[in-house]
Amino acid sequence: MIEHFGLEQTGAFLRLFEALACGVAIGLEREIRRRPAGVHTIGLVAIGAALFAMIAPLLGIKGDPTRIVGQVVTGVGFLAGGVILRQGGDVSGLNTAATMWATSAVGALAGLGYLQEAIVGSLAIIMTNGVLAYSPVLVERFVPSGKGLGTSYKVEVTCADSACDGVRDTIVRGTVSNSLTLRSLVTSDDGQGEADVTADLVAPGRGDQAIVALVAELRRNEQVKQARWDTTQRFGTTPV
Repeated sequence: MIEHFGLEQTGAFLRLFEALACGVAIGLEREIRRRPAGVHTIGLVAIGAALFAMIAPLLGIKGDPTRIVGQVVTGVGFLAGGVILRQGGDVSGLNTAATMWATSAVGALAGLGYLQEAIVGSLAIIMTNGVLAYSPVLVERFVPSGKGLGTSYKVEVTCADSACDGVRDTIVRGTVSNSLTLRSLVTSDDGQGEADVTADLVAPGRGDQAIVALVAELRRNEQVKQARWDTTQRFGTTPV
């Protein structure tokens, strides 16, 4: 039986394995939802927090283990800040940063021997990310469309270099005809004859139909290889 803060070799391996398993489970949810930090990063956060939490027991140091945990929380906070991005008026990555921060707590619990609590914490994080991600949909049911609600969209297009101008023109025309607001339009060239055009758009209320129509128009261009769109509520792809 593993005693809290008392560490044997078998117990150490078990704690690290559970921390990694919890991190992988949380990271898998982020990976599926195409968020910046996935299985690799979240797994490292969990196992790193567990290792720090195990330092004192491994060295036989008696004292308050939460002092080390507090430093872990601070360190992961700086790390999580690296996934927060600001593009125009939009800020992305906040949920992933919060997930990394919460995962450090799960790893610390596992490292300190609270294995059941670590599992429960992991499930709570996964359920929070999975269920509350759809909270805007629930809010919209009670708030009339167009009254204080807007939806952000990202349209990503992969096309030949020679088609970039036409793709950008199509996006600009589509925003005007569908009452969308264009916040940013970025083009990146891979140096191999292809380019990616990314547009951040905002629609009053819900503008899924307008986005679908815009992507459908982009697909008519024979030089467009792929077009896809996503929102904060869900993700949709339109392969070519």
